[in-house]
Amino acid sequence: MRSIIKYLILLLCFGPMSAFSQNLSKENISTGRGDLLQSAHSHAPIYVPECSSPQATIKSFNELAKAVGDVFKGGDYYGDVDWTQEQQLIALYGKMDYLMNTDSLAEDDRYAQINIIISQLVEILDRIETPEIESIPSAHELPEGVEYWQLPRTEISLEQLQEGPRKGDWVFSKHTMHQMDDLYARVETLPYRTDAIVGDINVDGGLLDNYIAFTGPLIPVDFTKKIPRVLRVKLFGDPIWKYLATLITLMFLGAIYWLVRFLTRFRQDKYDSPNHIGMQFRRLTLPLFMMLLLPLTINLITVDIRLRILPLAITDDILWLAFYFTAFWLSVCVANVISAIIIASPKISPFGLDASLVRLSCRLVAYLVGVWILVEGMQRLGLSLVPLIAGVSVGGLAFALAARPTLGNILGGVLIFADRPFKVGERVVINKHDGVVEEIGLRSTRIRTLDGHLLTVPNEEVSSSYVENIGQRPHVKRLLNVTLTYDTSPEKIKEAMDIIKQLLSEDEDGGKTAEDLGRPSNRHVNSGDFPPRVYFNDLNADSLNIMVIYWFTPADYFDYLAHATWFNLELIGRFNAAGIDFAFPTQTIELKQNESGPSTQPNTSDA
Repeated sequence: MRSIIKYLILLLCFGPMSAFSQNLSKENISTGRGDLLQSAHSHAPIYVPECSSPQATIKSFNELAKAVGDVFKGGDYYGDVDWTQEQQLIALYGKMDYLMNTDSLAEDDRYAQINIIISQLVEILDRIETPEIESIPSAHELPEGVEYWQLPRTEISLEQLQEGPRKGDWVFSKHTMHQMDDLYARVETLPYRTDAIVGDINVDGGLLDNYIAFTGPLIPVDFTKKIPRVLRVKLFGDPIWKYLATLITLMFLGAIYWLVRFLTRFRQDKYDSPNHIGMQFRRLTLPLFMMLLLPLTINLITVDIRLRILPLAITDDILWLAFYFTAFWLSVCVANVISAIIIASPKISPFGLDASLVRLSCRLVAYLVGVWILVEGMQRLGLSLVPLIAGVSVGGLAFALAARPTLGNILGGVLIFADRPFKVGERVVINKHDGVVEEIGLRSTRIRTLDGHLLTVPNEEVSSSYVENIGQRPHVKRLLNVTLTYDTSPEKIKEAMDIIKQLLSEDEDGGKTAEDLGRPSNRHVNSGDFPPRVYFNDLNADSLNIMVIYWFTPADYFDYLAHATWFNLELIGRFNAAGIDFAFPTQTIELKQNESGPSTQPNTSDA
């Protein structure tokens, strides 16, 4: 991704390299350096510096460094260069890159770091004593088998490439590249030599300061020339305008993030089903948009603005880590979209266990892809995974102990998917929690209680508890005790039972439908296996008991209640019309008078 963006910027902003040579400003370059620039540009991009020996490599590096310095000297008082000079700098730095062994630089950091490293190396060579070019070994002066050469009295070294298409070329070593920040910090305060390669260029200082002050291709030169003098004052080594430009860039990125989030997140989303395809596509928009915007922001801050309040490598790494985490986020959103599309199939119930299994499988794949993206991204940034792996192995026992509840919940989720004791949308009772299952996840199960509260139950608790699945009952059973007074005659008791049987019979409907009756019909309580049952079953202490049992099918609770309401009202009306009295608990107290006087012992009986 980074390489694509870089090449697009170079192609769109600068055009073909061959066009650079035609606009070369020769009046600002000395004759010797002009020949070098003309050679570099007229043969670009096939021109390569000579690097067949340590002498040839250092000579090519010095000549290219002088040419870069001449370009900066051709700028204005503050080092601002015009469009043609900007093109020359890109070409020259690209040729100096050819003389470096950049294998130790992370792929994503390389483009942001290499020109800084080159500028630091020029600054170092301008401040320390170096041998004459003629004293550095050439190709025919090198002993047989020598693969490494160190600049005398320095830690700067060159090495010969031993493999690949450039085998035999001499370049500045990986070790030198790796310790360049430290080397530059040790010589930064030293004065320039009188015969320095570049030395002081202008008010901005030497080559490194000018490169940092120089802006990249996305910021026009005409814009930097109009920056007020007060904003060019340096703070911690950078002009103030760079801090403001970086802050504005980040604020702009944040504003776009919140704007896209506002436009794609609706208030009702939190009430919608996760199977809602439109909602999942809207949620995909934000990470996708940030995936496109973050590389441009990274390029603008690290390549064009070049703010160095932190080392450029750290700034670049932080922004690219944000990019890789956004890619992780995007993979999860894509998985949600895919699962919603699959669940939309008529073969899958959106509230069934299969739908939960599809969502879980898609998320597991997304997490695996996301972890792979993060690992690959850290490797591209040059972050070693060896300490992480070692830390995991050393702390494995502690992690296992700490993660035991989580692992138990995950295992419980697997058991739920295997055993399938309930499905999404069914009403269950788990540990006295009564509600409708909304989601079966990898770690927990979510239940919407009858009060409307959302309850999250760990899967380990669900798998180890008694689960009453009300949603899978085939019918709703009603057990009703109709009590009559003790003065009810046997004939009236039989009449009462006949009234109840009539009320529960299909004849009571008269062949009408539920729409005509305005209530659920009696066919719901007259299924073949479970007809209504009416018995005179008990003589209670205060009543005669008629037991009524019937089963309402299917188990629609609110239809059951509607039918029970009609039955109760009809029963009361018909008992009143037949002169049959309902019994209720009563107690009769009789006081008997003895011959010797009033009795103080009451004789009680229930009636």
